[in-house]
Amino acid sequence: MRPIGYSNKMFYYNSSGKALTYDFQMRISLTTAPNKDALKRAARKSLASFPEFAVRPVIHDGKLFYEENTADVVIIDAPYQHRALGSDETNGYLLYLICGEREIILSFYHGLSDFVVNWAFIRTLLYNYAHETGFDFAAEGPVRLNADDYFAMDVAERDAPYSKFGDADAVPTWVYKSQGAFVVPEKMYAPDIDILRNYDIEISVADMIRLTEQYQTSFAPLLAVAVSRALKKIYDTKGLPIVGKIPVNMRPIFKTNTFSNFSDTSILAYTDEMDKLGVAECCQALRQVLKAQLKPENFAGTLAKKKQRIIGYENSGKDIEQIARELASTPSSRPVTYALTYPGILELPEEYKQVVRGFNMEPYSPVDGFFLYVGAYDDNRLLRVRCCQRFDSDRLAKAIAEEFERLNFKTAFKDAGTLDGDKVFIAKLKHVFINA
Repeated sequence: MRPIGYSNKMFYYNSSGKALTYDFQMRISLTTAPNKDALKRAARKSLASFPEFAVRPVIHDGKLFYEENTADVVIIDAPYQHRALGSDETNGYLLYLICGEREIILSFYHGLSDFVVNWAFIRTLLYNYAHETGFDFAAEGPVRLNADDYFAMDVAERDAPYSKFGDADAVPTWVYKSQGAFVVPEKMYAPDIDILRNYDIEISVADMIRLTEQYQTSFAPLLAVAVSRALKKIYDTKGLPIVGKIPVNMRPIFKTNTFSNFSDTSILAYTDEMDKLGVAECCQALRQVLKAQLKPENFAGTLAKKKQRIIGYENSGKDIEQIARELASTPSSRPVTYALTYPGILELPEEYKQVVRGFNMEPYSPVDGFFLYVGAYDDNRLLRVRCCQRFDSDRLAKAIAEEFERLNFKTAFKDAGTLDGDKVFIAKLKHVFINA
């Protein structure tokens, strides 16, 4: 057994105590029907290059560890029923594969790593699959052909960036002084209804590029303006700020290529004062707020605190299930209105089009209200802004679409139905008893 890095371990604690639902599914459309034998060989090769994924989570003395996993990845046919990730149902892996008519679906747990590393694994899997089905082209970009890069990095940087880069004495140059946050006042599903209701807003990548240049901003502030103005139009926000959590890849900030989870969040707070500004002025102000946060000293203290928090959980004498239940019933000390997941525009080299027609990612994360996932598809011509929520009304999603129209985006609105993700059940993980 080996320890799990604090940044990965955090996902196991942030749950209801029953199931961990930080699940992503990458749907990969193929030019032909999937070859399961080739996919099996490609998965085996890819895991050999990604030892951080070739693991099984185990529980010993109420704490989490990894053990090496040499089993074959589970590959099943669609239609399928969801499986318990990390259990015997997936040969212990925190991922598995589903084959459709002309589609491969990779279901994976966010606790393995963030999307930077997950995308490298997906690219490697597709590269190996293409070669196993008779195509021959060079490896490019994040494709990893062996584990040399992984083992060349020192253990702390590779697996435990919270330890490597956390600094309890760091003095931040930007501090968010919370004034509370507006919370969407819709009737949420009961805790035992474990689904997300999804609505999609499609906009063109060309419009996104044109309008970010016009407003001299980036996409996250522009999205924050659209979401915030939609919320203020349909709800009485009672003077509370609309607070969005925006993802931050911390690798460039700390100048590292760590393979562990190393993403955090920045904060964009939209206030009544901002609502009086023009779109360009508001977007530029939010962009400056975003840029001011992206410095190592603003995250180093947070990393140290998160590490100490997890150490406190492990030294509390309570097992992980009990702690997770307690955390689930504790209100957040830093309330937010919405969260955003945006991996950026994902591109494949031209050669891959011999094998891959396109891809679409569907996130499934535990939320109290709603979050937004933005991903490119249709050969990167379209952006899909998915409104993921735990209530039935479509009026918020439609209001956001209307705000995009006011910002001069052409939009298409779709009801994307409900989604239930694969999960990690602590009770179904392997429990190891040493010298019992």
